[in-house]
Parts: sequence; C-alpha cells; structure tokens
Amino acid sequence: MDKEEAKRTGKQSKESRGGMRQQVSGSPLSSRLVTEKVMRDVHRVMQGREFQSIEEANAFLARLAGPGLKEALKKVPSLSPQQEAQELAYRAMEAPTHTRALTLAQQARAKDPDCVDALVTLAAASARSVEDLIAGLEKAVEVGERSLGAKCFEENKAISGACSKRGLTCALGSNWPTYCWTPGA
Repeated sequence: MDKEEAKRTGKQSKESRGGMRQQVSGSPLSSRLVTEKVMRDVHRVMQGREFQSIEEANAFLARLAGPGLKEALKKVPSLSPQQEAQELAYRAMEAPTHTRALTLAQQARAKDPDCVDALVTLAAASARSVEDLIAGLEKAVEVGERSLGAKCFEENKAISGACSKRGLTCALGSNWPTYCWTPGA
C-alpha cells in the first residue's frame, strides 16, 4: 500500500501502523522510557526512607550511581501486579516488532487490565485504520480517567509531569491534539 492510498483509505501498512517503527532503541521515546524507569526504580529504593538532611539524601543518591541502583533494588519488596504490568508495557513500547509489542502489552493487561500504557501500545500496534487507533486510544483514556478518578484531575490541573499518569497523558496529549494542558496550570 502506497502513501497516497493510505491517506485516501485511512488504512496503514504493517510497517507504519501505530508508529512502532519509531520506537526502537536509541530513539527519543526509548530515552524517555529509560529515564522514567530509572526514576521509578530510585523512587522504589527511597520509598519509606527518611533523611535528616539534604546532604544525607544526596549521599544516598550518589551510592545509587552505576551498579548501586541495581544492588539496592535487590533489597526492596517485589513489584506489585500493577508495577509488573507497567514494566511489561514499557518493554512493549520498545519492542522491535508489532508481534512482540502485542504479546508484551497483552501480558501487561493480564496483570493489570487498567494499565493505560499497555492499552495505548495495543491501540498503536493493532490498529488497522485511523478509526481503530482512535477507538483504542478512547478506551485507554476512559480507563485512565476512571482509574485516576475525578479528584486527581481536580488536584492536578496539569497531569503531564507525573510518571504515574504518563500513559494517560500520552493517550490524550500526543495523540489527541484537542486535549491540551498548560504545565503548572
């Protein structure tokens, strides 16, 4: 299928469907996901710790450099099903093929049916038309809004900065230009 036919029919070729080819290692998306994973891991390691000073906290963070974070993660509680689902969803977003992305996203949904990143990935990887993509993203938005609740939206006028809400932000912000948030609003 050529580009003109794709534009006219609203269908996408397997290679372009959902933009998965743009999500290979080394891409900006890959870089953001790595940063997010590291931030989540640091959060897990620091959770429940109380520091007497900023210097103590910084010294602790400095010990996490290099192999320190990997070692520290061995001492924290195992991941919850929701966290496991999120890890699978991140792997799905970086998968080199649609088949692998679909498999990982489906595994994520099995662990947490409300995993928005898995839903966004499923929408992108399985859509056969623009309409399919929109329907899948609408489902992701619905699930994200339901799981976060109205109170979250009242308290956080700009949700794009919170890692726990990134999947919904992705479904709304980057895919639906009609949803716009002003950072800090």
